[in-house]
Amino acid sequence: LGAVELAESLAHRDAYARETIIRKLWLLGSIALVCGLLVVPLGLVRLGRPLALLADKARRAGEGDLSGPVFIRGKDELATLARSMNRMCERLEEAGERIEQETEARMDALQQLRHADRLKSMGRLAAGMAHELGTPLNVISARADLLADSRLTAEEKLASARLIKEQVRRMTHIVNQVLTFARKRAPARASVDLWNVASQGAALLESEASRRSQRLRVVKGERSPIQVLADPDQLTQVLTTLLLNAMQSTPEGGEIQIHVEREEAHPPHGVPIPSGELACMRVVDRGEGIPPEDLPHVFEPFFTTKDVGQGTGLGLSVAHGIVTEHGGWIDAASAPGEGSTFSVYLPLEEK
Repeated sequence: LGAVELAESLAHRDAYARETIIRKLWLLGSIALVCGLLVVPLGLVRLGRPLALLADKARRAGEGDLSGPVFIRGKDELATLARSMNRMCERLEEAGERIEQETEARMDALQQLRHADRLKSMGRLAAGMAHELGTPLNVISARADLLADSRLTAEEKLASARLIKEQVRRMTHIVNQVLTFARKRAPARASVDLWNVASQGAALLESEASRRSQRLRVVKGERSPIQVLADPDQLTQVLTTLLLNAMQSTPEGGEIQIHVEREEAHPPHGVPIPSGELACMRVVDRGEGIPPEDLPHVFEPFFTTKDVGQGTGLGLSVAHGIVTEHGGWIDAASAPGEGSTFSVYLPLEEK
């Protein structure tokens, strides 16, 4: 048997394959590099910068700054999103301006209502004030007649002059009390001792209580200061409203008590203060009381159980609004024939 063998070297084929693979790899690397050099700048310009602007706009809008619209050219999704965000911010800004205007109008209306309630209370005090001024005026008139008598000694004239001066000072103090109560001014919170508010409120209505043969008594417990951060005039308005209501329901010869104390209390739903020790100013009377069906409505505007011409139903509503703005609440407890208790709770001033 015979055989034929043919042989050929494959080295050149392997070399060609290696060169082809290397060239392809270099080509792919070059293409990747060129694409990267083109895509990265284009991506930053066409995608990265718009996204950064949109993110910054969203951040500022979240912080409440709705100004400065975002401008992104084109008709792609990012440009559409930018225009939508601009319109949204414009509408939010318009809505915010409307809310601010409405809030200012509401605050002005509340201030007008409170001022009107103070003026109404002052009108109810006019009769008592006239009675209170009548006594010193009579004393002044009598002493002036004595001074006109030439038979008085120098010491008697001096004593009469001193008495006239003292009565004039008393009258000035009464008039200034009423003017301070009636004066309209912007709320100004300061550190206030509730004992002083109770004493001043009782002094302001003392003449009206005397005219009704009633007694206002500030119950003296632990007289350490009970400090709250509040507008003293507004707290005085709250107290005088509660006292006037108590005086109207208390028979002649009755007593109305004002208690000031610290008390552990649990705020009702919606009052943004924690449970714990709070300042409490309480007005207690032994009058005719409030029917159970009327008690839940006593703080509603224009709700009143008084006869026509005796009240508008705004006093307790205004007082409730004042206390609420100071972070507290008013609690009412009453039973027919057993009197009423109105408790004003306020957060203590942080030391």
